[in-house]
Parts: sequence; C-alpha cells; structure tokens
Amino acid sequence: MGSVRFTDDQVATFGTRARDDLRRSAESGSRLITDQRRRLAEFERHQQKLLDAYMADALPVEVLKDRQGSVATEITEVNASSRVPRPTAMRSSLGSSRSPTS
Repeated sequence: MGSVRFTDDQVATFGTRARDDLRRSAESGSRLITDQRRRLAEFERHQQKLLDAYMADALPVEVLKDRQGSVATEITEVNASSRVPRPTAMRSSLGSSRSPTS
C-alpha cells in the first residue's frame, strides 16, 4: 500500500477549513440554545399568566389544567429536542392557599 502525503499548504488549508467548520457549528449550536431558552422562557411566562388568571377567578380550573398540560408538553418537547437545562423550576402548583377543586 502506498502512503498519502500532503504538502504543508494542504495541511494548513485543511486545518483552516476544519477550524472554520467547528466555529460555524459552535455558532449554530449557540443560536439553537439561545432560541430554545427563549422559547422556554415564553412558555414559563404563559404558565404564570394562566396561573395569575386562575388566581384572579378569570379562568376555571378545568381550563387551567388543560392549558397548563399543553404548555407542559411543549416545554417537555423543547427540553427533549435540545437538552437545554431550564433556568427556573417548572411552576406546577396552583397556588399556596387556593385548592384546585374550589
């Protein structure tokens, strides 16, 4: 078997291309993480608005549970697709003193 030999210029060109590819990949990954974190923050704001509406007696508990379930599913899908750690804990309680069945 013969060996393959590269010139110094070829090696330098390959190295430059590899570094450029890695940089572009890292930038793309950073953009994805930023986008996913933004989406998670939006879903968490939506969850809080639902809870606020429920606490203000503007939203029946059945609607709250349904919508929170939908938002929780979206959050789970975003986390699964990107494996981005959530910056805050998921809000799952319905409030401190108000029972969801009242």
